[in-house]
Amino acid sequence: MAITLLDPVAQSFIVDKDSFPQGTFLSSIDLFFRTKPTNNTPIKVCIVGTLNGVPSGSPLDYSQVTLFPSDVNVSENPQYLDSTTYTRFTFPVPVYIRPDTLYALVIQSNTSGFKLWSAAQNDLPVASSVKELPGDPTPTTLSKIAKSPYVGSFFESQNSITYTPDQTKDLMFVINRCSFTSTTPSINFVVPYGLQQKKQVEQTFERETANVTYDELNVSTTHFVPATASILYTYTTTLDSDGTTATATDVSPGEIGTPLSDNIVLNDNLGKRRLVANSNTSFILNATLSTTDTRVSPMLSDDGLSLYTVNYSINNMGLANTDFSIVSGGTGYLSGGSGDLIGNVIISAPNEIGGTRAEVVANVVSGNIVSVYVLTEGSGYTTTPTVSITAANTTSANLQIAGETSSFGGNAKAKYITYPVTLAAGNDSEDLRVFFSAYRPVNTNIYVYYKILSREDIQSFADGDWQLMTIVNGATQFSKNINNLYEFEAAPGTNNVADNFISYTSKSTGYTYDQFYMYAIKIVMASSDTTFVPFLTDMRVIALPSGTGL
Repeated sequence: MAITLLDPVAQSFIVDKDSFPQGTFLSSIDLFFRTKPTNNTPIKVCIVGTLNGVPSGSPLDYSQVTLFPSDVNVSENPQYLDSTTYTRFTFPVPVYIRPDTLYALVIQSNTSGFKLWSAAQNDLPVASSVKELPGDPTPTTLSKIAKSPYVGSFFESQNSITYTPDQTKDLMFVINRCSFTSTTPSINFVVPYGLQQKKQVEQTFERETANVTYDELNVSTTHFVPATASILYTYTTTLDSDGTTATATDVSPGEIGTPLSDNIVLNDNLGKRRLVANSNTSFILNATLSTTDTRVSPMLSDDGLSLYTVNYSINNMGLANTDFSIVSGGTGYLSGGSGDLIGNVIISAPNEIGGTRAEVVANVVSGNIVSVYVLTEGSGYTTTPTVSITAANTTSANLQIAGETSSFGGNAKAKYITYPVTLAAGNDSEDLRVFFSAYRPVNTNIYVYYKILSREDIQSFADGDWQLMTIVNGATQFSKNINNLYEFEAAPGTNNVADNFISYTSKSTGYTYDQFYMYAIKIVMASSDTTFVPFLTDMRVIALPSGTGL
């Protein structure tokens, strides 16, 4: 019999778990038409889920296909292997079907010109439909259809919302599944030319012209991997030092577009990495797909794949242009002319062992120093350096540097400063201890500073200078991995030995005080390689009487 299509019809179906334990991917649906309209009204096919056995919900992703009458084959002698008698609705992407889950095939058109072949109980089948092969003789003796096959139920609807089942009728259709090979294709996902960045609000893309450096990365994918399949990922990066490609590294990306909870550290002693604006190979994520079941395959969405990069703002206690200020520019430099003082601006040596001296140039206009810029930032300036000018002049200039032991500013990029802590009356103290737990990899260091104020001093707390503490416990400890934390202890003193007392000289009174009622702590983190970054997990401070120690 034939079903006229004017209102939507649906046919539910199920994939048996015993035959398809992991489900399967559908490639297409074959439908059998008896007639089609003479106009150009299309016909639409899709697959939806069911609720309590009834078609319900939106079409499955990529399961909706629309054809026009010119694409439709009609026949009075339908046979499921005869391509001239059926019309194939091919999905643009394979559609995954779960095992033992009821789905429904929904067919809809706004014309009565389409008629589909179907079967009903107690009716005689169309003779051609019972042939095993298209070339077999057409049987002359037919038996009535005794029962419906175990494929689901047929439904009719007038509004695509409410469906009425007909338990005695079924649509003539064929479901075609994908058959996957056991080969292992590899797919390279790259950061394209221009380092395109998507703006989430405007939904637009911008192209960069400058390279981007980074110290850590994070990747996420959106994929589907059945139990009998797998996706293996590796990534390659470009070294910022020389532009060469690092060795491919295994990775398990975050899933469903969600980044990994911890970034991927690049602490392989190869330094920073680079995304090159005019290249599409500076970062590659390779995905190798495999399956041991021809009925299913892993799937990977390029739209759900993201790369996140992290660039740490940390230095090795070098100096920057912003650390310098000109109190007075002097006169008579370069005999009143203009130009640069090269080799005449002397920065004191760093106090940290292994530190390197900074190189600075002063720019002179009409004999006056108007700016200072750093040629070589140096390293190891854990205390504020001094600056002197050896060039001839009429009136000497006065340049100052804001270092980490200055009252304001500082040359470190990564630091944490506590709020001032006020001790209750009667609890004034003469010593400090700072305890902290930290990840401290090689190539890095953690410095602790304190600032104090006596109750007898009229100087404001903010105007006081910071003083560098010494590490008295854990000075030689370095973490081997990111989970390797150590506890450190810092105290006023030098060379890893505590003084067991504390003092400072007031800028307001000129007196030296050895008691305090207010203090603050500054933690400075430094690194010679920004791919190695220390961090703290906690910090405790104890104010003590003088000479007691711990």
